[in-house]
Amino acid sequence: MRKKWNIFPGAPHIEKELSQGLGCSPILARLLTRRGFTTVSSAKFFLHGSLSDLHSPQLLPDIEKACLRIRRAIDKGEKILIYGDYDVDGQTSIAILMDTLKGLGGDVSYYIPNRVEEGYGLKEEPIQEAKEKGVSLIITVDCGSTAVKEAALCKDLGLDLIITDHHEFRDEMPDALAFINAHRRDSDYPDKGLAGVGVAFKLAQALLGVSTCAREGIEDKRLYSYLDLVALGTIADVVPLQGESRIFAKEGLKVLTETQRAGLIALKEVAGVKGKIRGYHVGFIFGPRLNAAGRISDAGLGVQLLLSKNKSEAEGIARLLDGYNRERQAIEKKILSHAVSRIDKEINLKEESVIVLADKDWHPGVIGIVASRLLDKFYRPVILIALKEDIGRGSGRSFGGFHLFQALEELKSRLVSFGGHRYAAGLNILPQEIANFKKEINSLARTTFTEEDTVPVLDVDAEISFTDIEEPLVDELALLHPHGSSNPGPVFISRDIEVVEKPRLVGNRHLKFFLRGNGRLIHAIGFGLGNREDLNFLKRAGAKIDLAYLPEENNYLGIKSIELKIKDVTPSSLFRGRDNLYKP
Repeated sequence: MRKKWNIFPGAPHIEKELSQGLGCSPILARLLTRRGFTTVSSAKFFLHGSLSDLHSPQLLPDIEKACLRIRRAIDKGEKILIYGDYDVDGQTSIAILMDTLKGLGGDVSYYIPNRVEEGYGLKEEPIQEAKEKGVSLIITVDCGSTAVKEAALCKDLGLDLIITDHHEFRDEMPDALAFINAHRRDSDYPDKGLAGVGVAFKLAQALLGVSTCAREGIEDKRLYSYLDLVALGTIADVVPLQGESRIFAKEGLKVLTETQRAGLIALKEVAGVKGKIRGYHVGFIFGPRLNAAGRISDAGLGVQLLLSKNKSEAEGIARLLDGYNRERQAIEKKILSHAVSRIDKEINLKEESVIVLADKDWHPGVIGIVASRLLDKFYRPVILIALKEDIGRGSGRSFGGFHLFQALEELKSRLVSFGGHRYAAGLNILPQEIANFKKEINSLARTTFTEEDTVPVLDVDAEISFTDIEEPLVDELALLHPHGSSNPGPVFISRDIEVVEKPRLVGNRHLKFFLRGNGRLIHAIGFGLGNREDLNFLKRAGAKIDLAYLPEENNYLGIKSIELKIKDVTPSSLFRGRDNLYKP
């Protein structure tokens, strides 16, 4: 589907101040402005923030109270249970606290609810079982902020509960011994954007009595070694990569590249990953394999892998996770094909702004991924519901034009339960309510949705010339890594570019080009463009195109060159206006 290019209008005065204050190019200054940095100090922190800039964990609410209780439990030999989520953020959070508490001499175990049978969050039955097994302290990671009933149960049973979480919550706070969440209204913590693993890391840091994360001292080295796990959980959970989360991701990727952790070494080997690790590897290679355990089997396998000290054991688990990921991909492909077929037959996209489909044969652990694929394909909110016995478990995905969580809030009378945020949500619904729910959410969407909202948008940072694409610019762009939420990879456009020769199809999906603009010849690759039926105009040499792309360094066999990663392409004749041309 052809996209609308939304070109950032720029803020020349701010860009000039940033360029002069930072000593950087006007193009980098524009990219920083585009990402919300309007002062030299904020931009400098974003570009060059380091581990020494992390906030003290003591600023988090209740953290000292939590540390005192945990230390007392360790001293008295009490049984401690870490209760976590089944995704990568949860798995890495559990691994950090398990290692920390065991290293301090704690009698500690962990529990992860089954995604399909139990769903997300703290549950009453595992709490009861923990009590029966002699547990006296439960610590949640990456969950618990809405567990009001469950916290009350813990109190009734005489169990102390420490909640560590990063999710926003509504009005009532759970009555826990300690509730560590920067989103608390009484919290003075400066950064609200930590992932669950970031909060777990802060608790570990406080328990170890470490003021900074430098490499000095035994405890500091141990804490520093956890940064590979923090990067994994942070990037995989798609939290905004600004502030502390950006520092965790940037510094953690360095540790992940050199990690001595047996499980991560095995995961790299099974995935065929070598050399420098980037955010892409976490989001698209490591993350899906760790997540596959929770979607298809037992998320505890991911924790076992991350904690493993045995090379042979780690290799076995990594191969198992790789197999589960392949199984997940096969299930996903089947559900996607079925869903697309049903949309073509059953849904009038001119009348229905929100796609709602339910099916008894769909796997509830995979429908969230399929909903994301359908969102990309049809560019409208999607809610898929897997029907199992007398309940439907749904997963939804949305984009900027439609606040999914608010919509579910308005329709909560139709739902058994729900949770999530603007762009992603989960829900439970009785099968007999689905038809009315579908009708009402579409009625709601019509009050906020326009036809223009269903047109895919590509956000463009600036229009530049091929003469701007030199090594100094590419070096500056590298300062923006790692990319992710709130820090997407930069996108530029150039117009009237000549296709020097017919693009070459690679792997049946990708196109390789040689392009000429402003007298410069540059190699380019378009991932996935080989499947685009609207690109017939590219088939002849000499075609003139307008190009949206990201320039990056390519290092093949030790030879460095600049390569353009193509995001979109159109015939030049479609664009006449040039008011947005960026002139450094």
